[in-house]
Amino acid sequence: MEARRRMAACWKGNLVSVVMKYVRDISLKLGDYNVYRTSDYRAEVIETNERHEVILNEQRYSCRLWEVSGILCVHAATFICSMRGANLENYVSEYFTVAKYKAAYALEIGPLPDKAQWIKVDIGYKVLPPKLSLRPPGRPKKKRIRGTDENTSKKMHKCKRCDELGHHAKTCKNPVMEESQASISSSFALKKLGR
Repeated sequence: MEARRRMAACWKGNLVSVVMKYVRDISLKLGDYNVYRTSDYRAEVIETNERHEVILNEQRYSCRLWEVSGILCVHAATFICSMRGANLENYVSEYFTVAKYKAAYALEIGPLPDKAQWIKVDIGYKVLPPKLSLRPPGRPKKKRIRGTDENTSKKMHKCKRCDELGHHAKTCKNPVMEESQASISSSFALKKLGR
C-alpha cells in the first residue's frame, strides 16, 4: 500500500501511466480509419472491412469495448481526433485518473497485532469440525452408472441344458434335454466343424 502511494505521488499528468501509454499507442494507429460524421456527437468509423457507430455524448459504440472497460478504443479515438480541440484524456473514465488512484490508496491500514493478543469472543456454542469422509469398504466401482435415457438392458443368458433364456446351466432347475434333441444338436455342431 505504501509503495503504491509513493509511486502515485511521483506521477505527473491526468491519467495513470499504463492508460496514458495505451492512449498514446492508439493515437499512432489512427491513419487506417475513415470518419463520416452524422452529427456533432455521432459518427461512423470505417475500417477496411468493418463499420462502427460511435456516440460520444453517451460514451458508447458498436464494438462495446469503451462501455465495458472505460478506456478509449481506436474507433472512438479516431472520431475524437477528427474534432478540433478535442483531448483524448477527457474521454477516458475517471477511474483511470491519478486523483482516483491516489484516493484509493490514501487510507492508511495499520499493522495487525499478534494472534496471542487477539480478543477472545464467546459465541455461546462450540463449532465442531467437519466429519471426515472415509472411503467405503470394498473395491471401488469402475463401471459407469448409466443415465435414465440410456439402454440398461443386459445380455440374456441361454441355458445349454434346456435351451431356455434367463438362466445358465449351473443354476438350471429344469430337467435335462432328451437324448434325441441332444443328438440332433451334437450332429449339427459336427456339421459346423466340417466332419
